[in-house]
Amino acid sequence: MAALIAVLFTAGCATVPEPPVSDAQIAQIRTVMLDQQWRSVSIYYPELERPVVRVERTVSPYQWTRVLGDCLHDAGYNVEVSTDGMSFSADSGGSVQDYSLATYVCTARFPDFGTVISQLDAPAFIALQAFWAGTVAPCLTLAGEPAPRVAPEGSPEITAQSVIGMGAYPIAGLVQGREEADVARLEQRCPTVPAWLDLARGQ
Repeated sequence: MAALIAVLFTAGCATVPEPPVSDAQIAQIRTVMLDQQWRSVSIYYPELERPVVRVERTVSPYQWTRVLGDCLHDAGYNVEVSTDGMSFSADSGGSVQDYSLATYVCTARFPDFGTVISQLDAPAFIALQAFWAGTVAPCLTLAGEPAPRVAPEGSPEITAQSVIGMGAYPIAGLVQGREEADVARLEQRCPTVPAWLDLARGQ
């Protein structure tokens, strides 16, 4: 009986595994990305005061343009999102300077996961590959999708650059000819952004 209690006690005190990327690393990536994004604004408008922005969630590359467009639309700008990207209409009523500031705020609130990937070191990128292969790929298979091309963990054939170019992204081969809403449902069912790489973490 004592042995059983000891086993149960030990099990109850089991430590939670540390995420592959620490809070400090996430904070560093977040700072680097936001600084880079602000420089693209301040270089043209140095008189602007940088707003404090809280990251809400990191967005898959396949959803990012739409999410950014929705954010700018909610901010009062007339933007049009298409398969070719996003365009801004000057009849929104604001200046180009105002639009640049709003774009920074929306980009900071909803960072693009492709840009996050470009900031990963080798161990973090290998952990991301393992997540795609061990979690995302089986999920897609269970959803009735063709088996995605996911390289083995640490495979040198998949690099951060190839992922950013979308060729190695887990759902890259599944989106051709599909409606945007269908792709969104697919990523909602099988999220390609692991929680431990969400820049909203640890704020």
